[in-house]
Amino acid sequence: MVQSFGARTFQAVALSTANTSCAAPSTVDPCVKISEKLYVPPSDVLACYKAFPFSEALRQNVLTNIARVFDFFTFEEYYLNSPPPFQESTTDIRKTLERINSTKYETDYDFNKDLFDFTTQLNDGHTRPHNTFLFLVMDADPIMLTGWWPDCYTIFQNLLPTPIINIEENGVQGVYIAFDIVELFTQLGPEYSDYFDSIGFDWKRLQGAKVLEIEGQDPYAYVDHVAKTISGNYLDHGIRVNSVFSSYRISSGGVFSQRVGDLAGPWSVDQDSMTFKLITINSTTAETVKVPFLASYLGAPFTDKDS
Repeated sequence: MVQSFGARTFQAVALSTANTSCAAPSTVDPCVKISEKLYVPPSDVLACYKAFPFSEALRQNVLTNIARVFDFFTFEEYYLNSPPPFQESTTDIRKTLERINSTKYETDYDFNKDLFDFTTQLNDGHTRPHNTFLFLVMDADPIMLTGWWPDCYTIFQNLLPTPIINIEENGVQGVYIAFDIVELFTQLGPEYSDYFDSIGFDWKRLQGAKVLEIEGQDPYAYVDHVAKTISGNYLDHGIRVNSVFSSYRISSGGVFSQRVGDLAGPWSVDQDSMTFKLITINSTTAETVKVPFLASYLGAPFTDKDS
């Protein structure tokens, strides 16, 4: 079973607008390049997403509905001055909506992403506009979670073949690449591995590697960054930190699944790669590795942006 973290109240009002809020496409069609493909580079997906121009009419429609939803949001005053230890979530909701209403956007995607970032960083599952979490289920098809977000921007999910875990070795906590990535990502089919083979990147050798840095930062500092800016859903920072790591669960039906985590499975396709400084198994030498993301297609078939 897969849990839904989206709020029914928020979804009921905003979803009807958001699902149809993708603006009319431009004359350029970068979406043809990624059509009928299961896995594609995220930069190609982003080019397709940004082929839809910004629409003022859609902005007014969406923001009007969202503002009405927040009229019934009983925690609005709480966010003006969030008490310790929840200060990360402090936000003036109305001023932020005013800013989004006056910001100049080039594309419909830029507008929706700004709105997504705002509601996500309230760190409340009731306002979380969208969750795209891939669960790889042993001996079953991959499944995912979704919540509120325009459907045209949820058809791809970024996936990094190096999800991280936190373990203790000799009494010392450390960040590692998950020890089962080969088994885990093999479930995505040969097309996933074939892409990395085509660019000469051996992601399988990174299984179980000890992580020293992520994006030039201490790994725990970077995990905190992801927890603050991407994870959402929970006021408690510690829970969001846990969400960054790969984790396991067993459903009520006894199905075993593994979540890749917010670091390896973010909703956005804005990032092409992630740089790790690590030590692989059976080595004592640190090396820096740039690991490519690959976007996984989760939607219905299409041939161009009009479809």
